[in-house]
Amino acid sequence: MKKVNRWILLITALFLSLFSCQNKNIKDFNNTEKSKIEKSGVYYEIFVRSYADSNNDKIGDINGITDKLDELKELGIQGIWLTPIFKSPSYHKYDVTDYYTVDPEYGTKEDLKNLVSKAHSKGIKVILDLPVNHTSKEHPWFKDVLQNKNSQYKSYYRVTKNNDQSLNLNSYAMNHKTWNKLNNEEMYYAIFWEGMPDLNYSNRQVREEVKKIANYWINETNIDGYRIDGAYHIYGDGEYSKNVDLEKESVNWWKEFRSSLEKEHPNIYIVGEVWNDTNKIAPYYAAFDSNFDFEISENGISEAIISQDATTFSDKLTKIYETYGKVASNYIDAPFLTNHDQNRIANTLLDLRQQKLAASILLTLSGNPFIYYGEELGMKGSKPDEEIREPYLWGNENGQTKWEEIKNNTDTPTLEVQKKNPDSLYNYYKKWIALRNGNEALKYGDLQIVNVNDNQILAYKRTYKNKSVIVLHNLSNTEKNVNVDGKNVKISGLTSVLVNTI
Repeated sequence: MKKVNRWILLITALFLSLFSCQNKNIKDFNNTEKSKIEKSGVYYEIFVRSYADSNNDKIGDINGITDKLDELKELGIQGIWLTPIFKSPSYHKYDVTDYYTVDPEYGTKEDLKNLVSKAHSKGIKVILDLPVNHTSKEHPWFKDVLQNKNSQYKSYYRVTKNNDQSLNLNSYAMNHKTWNKLNNEEMYYAIFWEGMPDLNYSNRQVREEVKKIANYWINETNIDGYRIDGAYHIYGDGEYSKNVDLEKESVNWWKEFRSSLEKEHPNIYIVGEVWNDTNKIAPYYAAFDSNFDFEISENGISEAIISQDATTFSDKLTKIYETYGKVASNYIDAPFLTNHDQNRIANTLLDLRQQKLAASILLTLSGNPFIYYGEELGMKGSKPDEEIREPYLWGNENGQTKWEEIKNNTDTPTLEVQKKNPDSLYNYYKKWIALRNGNEALKYGDLQIVNVNDNQILAYKRTYKNKSVIVLHNLSNTEKNVNVDGKNVKISGLTSVLVNTI
C-alpha cells in the first residue's frame, strides 16, 4: 500500500510539473490583471533634443520637459518615453559612451530625479530608452579593444577571426555588411552600422553589466520602466552560427533581464521594439509587458484610411490579439502611428480629417497608445532622420528648441495657435484622450470586432467587466447610417463616434 501511495505521489508531482511547464509562457512574469491596469495609460514619445529648451542653448533638455509637464497633463498624457539621455557623441544618443551618466547636453542625474518626481506628482509615468544592443564605437570598452589586441573587453563584443568558417562574415542587414574590419586579423559585428558595435550576449559579464545599468537608474531616479531599443537584434542575423536559435536566445535573455529587475521592482513596465510582423513580435510577450505594434503602424491604420477598407484592418486586429493572447494572458499592446524612425503620419495622410480619424482609431484600440511628439499638431517630416525629428512648435520662445532648422513645418499651426482653435488637430487629440481616460472599457477592455455589413465602417466593441462601448469609424468620405446594438446611428464621413451599449 505504501508503494502504491508513493507511485501516486510521484505521478501527481510529474503531472503538476508538466502542467506548470505548459503554462509557463502565460506566467513568465508578474503581469496580473491588477498590474496591467496600473501600467495602462496614454504615452507620449519625446525626442529629447527637439522638445523643450530650458537654458537657451537651442537644445532640448530634461529641465525643459519638466517645465512642460503641465502641457502634457493638459493634453491628458499619463506616461512619457524619453529617447536616450545617456552620454553619447551623437545628436540622437542611441550610441552610448557612458551608461551611468546623463549627457551634459541634456542635464544631470539630479535633473532626471526632479523630472520623475514632478511627473509622478501629476500622475505621469516616465520610461527611459535603453539602447543596449550595441554601444558607441567611442565607448571606453571598444576604444580599449581598438588599442589593445589583448583587451579584457574584446569578449564584450562580437569579435572573430577574419577567416572564421563557422560564421557568414559576408552577411548583410539593413543594406550593409554586418561584419567590419577590426584589425588585420579580426572582424567585429555591428548590425546598425560600423559605429555601433554589437555587445556579446553570450558573455555572462555583459549580461550582468546590462542588468546593473538598468537597476541603477530605477534605484537612483525612480523611473517607471524602459523602452528597449533593438530588442529583436540582440542575437542578430549573421551574428552567430546557423545552429543557434536566434529568437529563442534573444527571448530567453530578455526574460532573464526582466527577472533581474522584478526582484526589486515588481511593477516595472517594459515595452520592446521588435520591428517585425505579429508572429515575430508575439514571443517577446514572454518577457515584456508591451511591444510596439508595427503591423498597426506601418501597414495598419493609415493604410485602412487610404484604402477605405475596414475588413482587412479588422481581420488584422483579430489576428494580432489572438496571436499575442496565446503567449501572455495579460499582454498590453502598444499601438502607435509613427515614431522617430518613420516618416510622420501627416506626410502619409495629407487631409486633416484623415489625421483626426487616425488619432481616434489609435486612441480607441486596446493597450497603451503611444503618440510621437508633434503628432497632435500635425507636424510633417520625411527621411532623412533629422527631418522627422524637427523642433516642437510651441509658438513662442518659451522652451523653443532650434538645434535643427524647421523645414517641413513652416506652415504647421503651432501649439499656441491650435489651443485657441476648437477645431484644431490638437483639440481633437485632447478630446479623444479625455474620452479614453474617462472610460474604463476604452482604457482596459478587450476588443471584439463588430460586423455592421459595411466594409467602409470599422466597428468594434470594447468591454471591461460589465461595461461596454461600441466604437464606429467611417473610413469613407460620405455620411453613413449604421444599425448597431439596436440603434440607427448616423455617422459623417471620416469621423468616429462612440455608442453606449444597452
